[in-house]
Formats: sequence, C-alpha cells, structure tokens
Amino acid sequence: MNPTRKQEWLAALRSGKYQQYQGALSGGPDGKNLCCLGVLNDISNLGEWDSTGAYVIGTDLHCDHEQYDPTAVEKEFAHAVVVYWADLSSQNPLVDIGDKRWTGLVSKVTVKDGKRFLEISELNDEGWTFAQLADLIEAQL
Repeated sequence: MNPTRKQEWLAALRSGKYQQYQGALSGGPDGKNLCCLGVLNDISNLGEWDSTGAYVIGTDLHCDHEQYDPTAVEKEFAHAVVVYWADLSSQNPLVDIGDKRWTGLVSKVTVKDGKRFLEISELNDEGWTFAQLADLIEAQL
C-alpha cells in the first residue's frame, strides 16, 4: 500500500470524524456512517456518495490502468479506482487473524502458508472498532 495513503487512512480511522457502519459500505439514519473501506473511499476525494449509499466516480477521471472502470459504482468494498489510487492489493484486503477462532466466520477464513486470513470488511462487520482495524492496517498492509 502507498505509505502516504496508508497514513491518511489510519489518521481518518482514528480521528473520531467517522461513525462506523456494519454490513455495507455506508448507511445509518442519514446514510453518512461508513465501514472501514468506506472511509478509504471517502478520503480519496475521487468520487461522491449517491443516495443509495454507493460510491460513484465520474467519467472525467482518467486512470492509467485499464482494469479500473472509473464509471463503476461500488456499494460493498473500496472502489476499484480507489484501490489503484491507494496501491492496495484488492478491494477488500485480507488480514492475518492469527490463532483467533471465528466460529461464525469459519467458511470465510482463507488459509495461506499455514496462516489464517479474513477480509478486512468481515472484521469491520464483526464489531472490530476503527481503532482496532487501524492497528491491523498499520501492521499488515
């Protein structure tokens, strides 16, 4: 991940400015609460939130990587263009969960080289705070 973007994301997650949302990119009574990936979208300032809670990036944005469609709408994860901007590994990066047991999430655990990983959005949705997620991001991404 781009070190500058990472520091911006960490600062935003730890700032207290954002209300955390679970189960989708954004929501809440006024639609302004965000999950951890929604915060990344928001700080990129590359697009805007529409009335459905989707992050939309307009057609005037030019990206030098052909796989990213700037006109795509994202409702679940980091927008593909934001992923490119942040130099992130994926729209929903995996983080090492160590030996923690996740009975409700067993089917979602990915095992690589003997290590157990979950997508960061799963931890957000399981109630990890922005501060806890920031610590994971700082250590692993």
